Amino acid sequence: MKTQKSKHRRNGEVSAHGLLAKAAAAKKLAQAARTHLEAVKAEHKQARKAFKQAKKAAKRARKEARLAAKMLKTRNGSKVVKPKTVRRSKAVEPGATATRRSISQARLPLPVATPAVEPTVAAV
Repeated sequence: MKTQKSKHRRNGEVSAHGLLAKAAAAKKLAQAARTHLEAVKAEHKQARKAFKQAKKAAKRARKEARLAAKMLKTRNGSKVVKPKTVRRSKAVEPGATATRRSISQARLPLPVATPAVEPTVAAV
């Protein structure tokens, strides 16, 4: 909205009417910007929701395609080949595993303490 200019020049001074008109125009502009921002936010939220739905639908379609291919293989008489699983070692703390040496030592009987006996000298 254009503001009205006064026809009388006042050496750089602005009339009260002109200031009020500028304030009203700024207020209208701010309100329009606010409503536009709300509309953009709502549109973005809707777009994100549509993207999530499309992503889920694509995932579901891939899953169904894999199952259909598997069913087709079994109907044609070829045997179903299971994918080979890779065995991975479990993460174990060092020293927690039993080594061959520790197992063999565990099987040995514990030494029995025998009392020390001094040899006696025969009386001559």
